[in-house]
Amino acid sequence: MKKWLLVFVAILGFSSLAGAQRFSIGGGISGSFGSGSSAFSFGVNLGIEDLARLGPIGVDARLDLEGASLGGVFILGAGASVMGTFQVAQFTLYAGPRVVFVFVPTTAFGFGAIAGARYSIGGGLSAYGELKLLFSPAFDWQIGVGVRFNF
Repeated sequence: MKKWLLVFVAILGFSSLAGAQRFSIGGGISGSFGSGSSAFSFGVNLGIEDLARLGPIGVDARLDLEGASLGGVFILGAGASVMGTFQVAQFTLYAGPRVVFVFVPTTAFGFGAIAGARYSIGGGLSAYGELKLLFSPAFDWQIGVGVRFNF
């Protein structure tokens, strides 16, 4: 009897996760520094929030498309992140690993980390501030701000 009750509770818990995901689209600007150069970049991001959640702790995923002009050269790249989140009132703190692929003007692959905070403004709108680190191929870091809309 206890086994059936545990199975029922597990199924009920996992079925509630299925509808909990929210999608988001956003954009922002950031300053990039490191490797002896600096640049301002702009980007858009697509996210899936609450892939999994247990109380205030969750998991989000995000794709970024970023562009920058550095010394007259336009750089275009994409990044993917999986982040652990922690909800504190209207703030969500997040951090996790990040992979980056630069495809203009040359191709390069790198890895790094991301950490930030998101503030829920209301009506599906939130503002965020974050730090992105790139460890390979060269050390680089970005500080950025932006807005996101959840749907």
